[in-house]
Amino acid sequence: MSDNPVSKEVQTFDKRCLKKTNTAEKNKLPTKEESILPSAPALFPVPLVATQPHSTIHPPL
Repeated sequence: MSDNPVSKEVQTFDKRCLKKTNTAEKNKLPTKEESILPSAPALFPVPLVATQPHSTIHPPL
């Protein structure tokens, strides 16, 4: 298989047929003032202790 048909298509493509789009920044970077402010307090300041699951060993029959 050759990429010649694809290369020819790319070379002859007319970018003017594309529609104009407006991009909106979704992940806004913090400003200098925002980065200096203290962060919000943690929801769980005390570490949570994981509980052990119940034993899966069954008694002999």
